[in-house]
Amino acid sequence: MGKKQGKMYQSKPPQIKPVDSEGCIRIQFVINGVKYRANPIYRGNYNNPAHLAKAESIAAQIKHDIAAGLFDYSDTKLSKYCIKKEVPSIVTSKKVPNLLELWNLFEERQKGRVEETTIKQDYSRVRNALSKLTTDQLKLDNVHLLGDILLNYYSAGTLQKVFTHLKACGNWAVKSKTLTDNPFIGLTDQLPKQKNKHKKPECFTVEEIPIIIKAFRSDTYTPKESRFKHSHYADFIEFLFLTGCRPEDAIALTWNDIKQDKITFSKAYSNGVLKGSKTDVIRNFPINSQLEEFLERRKTNHTYFSNSLIFPSPTGTYINLHNFTNRCWRKVVKQLVTEGKVSQYLPLYNVRHTFITLMLRKGVDMQTIAVLCGTSIQMLREYYWSPDRQMKLPEI
Repeated sequence: MGKKQGKMYQSKPPQIKPVDSEGCIRIQFVINGVKYRANPIYRGNYNNPAHLAKAESIAAQIKHDIAAGLFDYSDTKLSKYCIKKEVPSIVTSKKVPNLLELWNLFEERQKGRVEETTIKQDYSRVRNALSKLTTDQLKLDNVHLLGDILLNYYSAGTLQKVFTHLKACGNWAVKSKTLTDNPFIGLTDQLPKQKNKHKKPECFTVEEIPIIIKAFRSDTYTPKESRFKHSHYADFIEFLFLTGCRPEDAIALTWNDIKQDKITFSKAYSNGVLKGSKTDVIRNFPINSQLEEFLERRKTNHTYFSNSLIFPSPTGTYINLHNFTNRCWRKVVKQLVTEGKVSQYLPLYNVRHTFITLMLRKGVDMQTIAVLCGTSIQMLREYYWSPDRQMKLPEI
């Protein structure tokens, strides 16, 4: 039976598992106030699956020895468990990860390094695409077939995004020495050339704004079977027209963000995640008399607390933008178009186009609008400034 030195093991076992220490593998834990720490594998790479698997085996052995009374409490450097000889790299090992295994390693590595919304939205798109492949098609040797296979399920535009993320995965794999070269370089060349689908910016007219707001406020188009009335969102729509902010920024606003004569935009709620604003720049938006009257009316008509949401959902939580767009905005505005009250259907985001375009037409300079709306002059010109469809050309 092995020796059982030092203090007796505490009743609650510590958590023992390999951790990432700037790319290296480290095992560390504390028992009875004594810290135990070691790099269990010589030149161990946390991003190397073979190294990490061995380190996890070592951690399991340490747990077993503690439970069995075989752990040497005087060995704070865990020398008994350290491997002095380098574990063969996966590059030279017989087992090479397939495409899905490689992606899973990359995605796990990216957690905490990219936005949660990127993992939920963009990375899930990659996972869904890979789920369409057979075991044979998932082999890295068959990467050159991906374009032809996945075009049966997705558009070229969608696959362009998927392949871009796979290329990033390949770059990581080479950097971490999981692969010797990136098999995804040139993958987008398999896709058909896309026509430029960039649409010219469009906006609602000044006359259409009150028509849209009134339609929501009056509940004219709320289905009888609907649990929640469209009027609940009327102030939300009006606020978007008054500020031109991104919908996800308005959803995240609390009354704490309203101070004296300004609104502070510093966060956004999107795809179930509260995060920083799109550009990570905190911006202060001035409150004019029209906006001040709106906010006072909002306070008067709704119970509020300083830290409560200004525009909560009917259930008191964050508005689900996807559901709102499909169930409310699209139905109401399309019905107004059918009735001839609005000239064309535009997505909710075009409310932002509308504000920016109207401010520019009123003579506010582009630099000021860019700063207030958290964008750039180039973006204003290319994506937001809409031509005047009602303009009557003057005679020469």
